[in-house]
Amino acid sequence: MQEINYIYNIKSVSEENRCMEIVYSATGHETITVGVRLPYVGEDLEDVIHSFSPVPIWLERMQTTYTPKAGTIGVLSSLRNHNKEEPKLMEQEFLFFTPTTGSIPTLIVEGNKNEST
Repeated sequence: MQEINYIYNIKSVSEENRCMEIVYSATGHETITVGVRLPYVGEDLEDVIHSFSPVPIWLERMQTTYTPKAGTIGVLSSLRNHNKEEPKLMEQEFLFFTPTTGSIPTLIVEGNKNEST
């Protein structure tokens, strides 16, 4: 796994909604704002911030993709993955939202590439 060092900035905190808005940025990657739950008493703040970091998103976006040809047709079996290992789920499921607006969960991406941190 490639290492990505990132900066976090707690932009707002809502005790009432038990969440905070955190802006994550890293050189060469888009800036992403994430709604994160407040830490529990005795829980390390940076552990919570790290568990919601967009590093998996940045890593996925660095992957080279294959573009299939439009019109490709195939036949698959319902047992296709029967003998294969189940896909591993991410440790932390992400819930992205804007706590200040109370809107439906969304991923907020600001700008194109953050060239400096």
